Amino acid sequence: MTKDNRYKGMASELKARVNRSSSASKTKKKQEVQEPDNRDSKPKQGKRRNPDYTQAGFYIRKDLQRKVKGLLLDEEGIDFSDLINNLLQEWVNKHQSK
Repeated sequence: MTKDNRYKGMASELKARVNRSSSASKTKKKQEVQEPDNRDSKPKQGKRRNPDYTQAGFYIRKDLQRKVKGLLLDEEGIDFSDLINNLLQEWVNKHQSK
């Protein structure tokens, strides 16, 4: 199997997932604007200081990173970290159900 065939369709699948995630986050943002938050207003905690997150290092092909960054620039509400987290969670769910 060639490298091109192995990654064929990945960009369109990735864009579709990002679009679904983006539209869901846009709906959520609209609801947040309409419903005022009565809790104490605290600044949003970043992932670096959030104990539920850990930093992970990995290698990806440069051309793939450029394509992903380009697609993510067009989207709002999702960053590279969120995308990787979502994809890994889907993979875990798929393999745990077997």
